[in-house]
Amino acid sequence: MSAQHPFVERRWTSPDGLSLFARDYAPGPGVARPPVIAIHGLTRNSADFEAIAPLLAQSGRRVLAVDVRGRGRSDRAPDPMTYMPDVYARDVLALMEQAGIDRAIFLGTSASPGSI
Repeated sequence: MSAQHPFVERRWTSPDGLSLFARDYAPGPGVARPPVIAIHGLTRNSADFEAIAPLLAQSGRRVLAVDVRGRGRSDRAPDPMTYMPDVYARDVLALMEQAGIDRAIFLGTSASPGSI
């Protein structure tokens, strides 16, 4: 890892076969802590977390900052009906399974004020 790119590029496969992208920040030394999965808002991408992810990683947490389907470096889905919260959730569960993560802390941003 260099100071300029303190993450490795990770790819995983969605349940419907898309190649999805995440920035994978390795945890710093010390006691292992639950990983963080960072999910951007509607029109954003994993770069939104480039300031906070290295800090969280230094605290002993692995950080996976994802590009959800159709955003950033992830594949675009041919079916527009797959751009739904439940599908995004299944994509993240696939990441967790493929990365060997059984539980995580989630960090997200919102596309609009007041949304949850």
